[in-house]
Amino acid sequence: MEQTGIVEECFGGMARVKITRSSACGDNCASCGMCANKETVIEARNVCGADKGDIVLLNMSSGRVLNAAFLAYIVPVILLVAGCAAGDYIFKSENAGILCGFALMAVSFIIMHFFDKRLKTRYSPTISGIVRHNNAGIV
Repeated sequence: MEQTGIVEECFGGMARVKITRSSACGDNCASCGMCANKETVIEARNVCGADKGDIVLLNMSSGRVLNAAFLAYIVPVILLVAGCAAGDYIFKSENAGILCGFALMAVSFIIMHFFDKRLKTRYSPTISGIVRHNNAGIV
């Protein structure tokens, strides 16, 4: 997955880069209304030594994107279903099963929060090239 963006800030081998998200509705934004804010700022590893104002090329392997999506979306759902089934089986109550399911899903979010720093560096994109330098050094 490649995308271009503008470096807003550099710090400790990382950079904050403003990117324009592509729409999921085929740029027919009137049909879904979800494209109100298409610009977002992300953190990327600055291995190319980009400076503030540079237009850069961001790269992240498709495998890492799918892996991150699996951790963020699928694992909590799996734990929700597993908790519901286990709670229902152990306590013989549908309400207890639902509570156990939501508790296990909450645990998955808490675990991801504690591993956030490690996951952020592993699943953050890399600045793979500088498309255009900002010679003035400012935006």
